[in-house]
Order: sequence, then structure tokens, then C-alpha cells
Amino acid sequence: MRNLNELLKIFDKMVYQSAIGSLLYIANATRPDLSQAVNRMASYCNEPTSVHWQMMKRILRYLKGTINLGIMYQRDINPELIAYSDSDYVGDIDTRQSTSGYVSLKNGAPIAWKSKKQEIAAQSTAEAEYVALFYATQDVAWIRNLLKELREKDQRATIIFEDNQASIKIS
Repeated sequence: MRNLNELLKIFDKMVYQSAIGSLLYIANATRPDLSQAVNRMASYCNEPTSVHWQMMKRILRYLKGTINLGIMYQRDINPELIAYSDSDYVGDIDTRQSTSGYVSLKNGAPIAWKSKKQEIAAQSTAEAEYVALFYATQDVAWIRNLLKELREKDQRATIIFEDNQASIKIS
């Protein structure tokens, strides 16, 4: 068994940052499923340890095992714009902040997504979910304006899916 000093040894910063940069590009371009893990690992870029590198290798193994996954855009699957919103209440054990996440879909494929640590300290799950819903609504409004400028036909009301009943009632 490795001793604690060996695990906490500072890892080569340049190699770690290079791997993070590559994974951030992939996550932003075609693999939103990697976003949360890669963003979390990016927070350790200043002083990566061997433990962080082990976690990085785990992400790389996942990527290798799921190389055939990605975003596929198809015509006429579901032409309506829909969105999903979610949050984890006080999910970050280091800062005790919640994280908001949303994804917007058009033609059955994601066209915008984001996962972001909330700037406020939510006092309840309802508040954390409401903040996430707010971010999703902002994004949907921007996408709808873009689609209008692109002369998208037949824009119906956008449905935003949310799983917290209290935040739905507040909305």
C-alpha cells in the first residue's frame, strides 16, 4: 500500500494542465457528459498531486471506453426547443456551494449546456433549484432570440423540465 506522502506528491503541473485543456475542449465541443468531472479536476491545476492524476486517468479511461459516444444532430426528430434544469444542494464539500446545471435540446440533441457553481449560498433545495431554473430560463430566452433571428419557423412555448416541486411552485 502506498504511503500518504507518495499519494500527495506534487504531479507535473504542465502535463496535468495540458490534459485538462484537451479534455475541456472535448467536453465543450461534443461530450457534455465529461463537463462536470473535467471542471472539477480543473480546479486543481495550480497544485495537482498524484491523486489528482489518478482521477484524471480515470476520466481518460472512461473517454477511451466511450469513444463512439457523442452528439448527433438529426432532422425532424423533435424540432421543439426543450430544456432540463437541475441543481445539487450544497454539493461542493470544499466550499459548501450548490451547482446549477442545464441542457437545452433542439432536434433531440443538446445545443447548449452549462454546469456552474452558484454564486449565492442557497438556504434550501428549493432555492438552489430555483437558481438553476433561472439560469436555464436565461439560456432558453437567448436561444429563442437567436432562432427568431435565424427565421426559425413555428416556435412554440419552450418546456423547461424541473424536478423540484417547490421551485416549480415559486416559478
